[in-house]
Amino acid sequence: MHRPLTGPALIAIILLFSGCGDTGNGNNGLPFSFGFGGADAYVVLIEGDIAPDLRGTLEANSQLVQLRREPPASRAALRRRIAADMETLRAVLRAEGFYGGSVEATTDGDTEPPTVRLDVSPGKLYLLRSFEISYAGDRTGEETLPVDAVLFGFAPDMPGRSADIVAIGDELLEELARSGRPLARLEDRRAVVDHDEASMAVRVLIDPGPPARFGPLSITGLAKVEEDYLRQILEWPEDEIYDRRVLTETRRTLAETNLFDSIRIEEADTVTPQGMLPVGIDVTEAKHRTIGAGVKFSTAEGLGGELSWEHRNLSGRQERLRLSAEASEIRQEGSADFRKPHFLQRDLVLLLNGTGRAQSTDAYDEKTASGVAAVEKPLGKTWIASAGISAEYSRVKDRGIPSTFTLLGLPLSAKRYDADDILDPRQGTRLRLDAIPYAEPGGNGVRFAQLEATGSAYFGFGEGRRVVPALRARIGSIVGEETLQIPANKRFYAGGGGSVRGYEFQKAGPLDPAGDPIGGRSILEAGFELRWQLTEKIGFVPFVEGGNVYDSVTPDFGEDLFWAAGLGLRYFTIAGPIRLDMAFPLNKRDGIDDDYQIYISLGQAF
Repeated sequence: MHRPLTGPALIAIILLFSGCGDTGNGNNGLPFSFGFGGADAYVVLIEGDIAPDLRGTLEANSQLVQLRREPPASRAALRRRIAADMETLRAVLRAEGFYGGSVEATTDGDTEPPTVRLDVSPGKLYLLRSFEISYAGDRTGEETLPVDAVLFGFAPDMPGRSADIVAIGDELLEELARSGRPLARLEDRRAVVDHDEASMAVRVLIDPGPPARFGPLSITGLAKVEEDYLRQILEWPEDEIYDRRVLTETRRTLAETNLFDSIRIEEADTVTPQGMLPVGIDVTEAKHRTIGAGVKFSTAEGLGGELSWEHRNLSGRQERLRLSAEASEIRQEGSADFRKPHFLQRDLVLLLNGTGRAQSTDAYDEKTASGVAAVEKPLGKTWIASAGISAEYSRVKDRGIPSTFTLLGLPLSAKRYDADDILDPRQGTRLRLDAIPYAEPGGNGVRFAQLEATGSAYFGFGEGRRVVPALRARIGSIVGEETLQIPANKRFYAGGGGSVRGYEFQKAGPLDPAGDPIGGRSILEAGFELRWQLTEKIGFVPFVEGGNVYDSVTPDFGEDLFWAAGLGLRYFTIAGPIRLDMAFPLNKRDGIDDDYQIYISLGQAF
């Protein structure tokens, strides 16, 4: 026996079971649990030999289940609810490929509450034997139109689910839109069901629409952003064969500028007599200025704060200027950062930085002014490389002896970043490689090169990735000069927040006879955290970290690290997690290291 199903019927079926999920308990004949908010007006039992995933779909679409805490007005109203549910579940069975399935209902009013039994017999799963594609309307270039449904997800004898049938047709239309047929549309879709063979055959009729090329691009809604700048970065392919993927890339490019709150891209309804399809972009600009403030505290470094002001569209071409000031008990710093994207060529970024810093630590006192000019370019999707030139003037007091240094540098770096969040990463990695050769003008000046690699990895799992094992490592080396010839503010130090928590700032390493840090020519650090978000707002983080600095050019792997362990509290906010950590030194030195250190700031430790 054969029975045709029309396109609208298939669509109605897929709409009936859209949004389904496995919400059931998977046990045949077990009643649904009572929930918060009141007792059930009746018990619903969905019985039969049903696979767990199908049972979940049936339960999710059952109005009897969804409304079980809303008593019907009368027995007749309950019967109407049951009858409607039976039709819904039969439609769900058909949508899932069980075209011979049946649903029967019985009620038992002697129980308290009453019981409604739905006896579901899915029957055989019907298989999709064939999927035929044919065309009507404008057949210009018909020889290039795809006719093999295998290219779009069809496989002979696949389950005849409505969602999969609809998806094959949708993918066909997308392929047409990617290959110069943006106005293609579905004219008809028919399915023929063979109950004797438990099989289906589907035929779709497509109007491919006329061939099209990209027409002119119009941009509306701009206020402060320069239109010619957007056209420069979009590189609109006018007069090329239409490919809807270009619209996706256009939206991504505009979104990545962070200049717009909304982006709407619309194609014209008709192709021009010249065979071109115009496209319009309408945008709403975001606010381009931001003021920020932050506070942090640690027992070793004291109270600190930061103020910042940022403009992300300084002259209408996405230039970003950020001014910031940071102050704590041991450090005061002001900086200006300028970033100009698409400098001279697409994807090349100009970076300018000017910094003034005063710092007084147990290792040294310094007053420094520096400037950097660099260019940055992405290498693929996750790597970014940069190169530049720097100049720095420092007055450094090391072990009570003042010195003045003027250093010219060539900073080189490569960064890889695919972590999913800046302040609270839960999946992905970060890696940064830096090499900075320094030279002091004059024949007797110091010359050395600082090499450093830092990385972290995040392995979140579970619902919402609420449990995140996180690893961090750092290794560095300075070549070219002995330790004490290197300016004290350029040596490596370990200890403190961002390094080895549990030890005072810069003190997880060798000390001079006065107990002050010497620094070193190499460094090795490692850390592990187990981040556990217990509720929407609260999380706990046990952690362990170790590190040391060395007088040698490379770390001495035979020398023990300074280890520390601790426990952190996280309070999750819309701006990121607020972090409170208490860390304890495991290699505590009498008279040098405190029993514990406390750190408070915004964002995860790494």
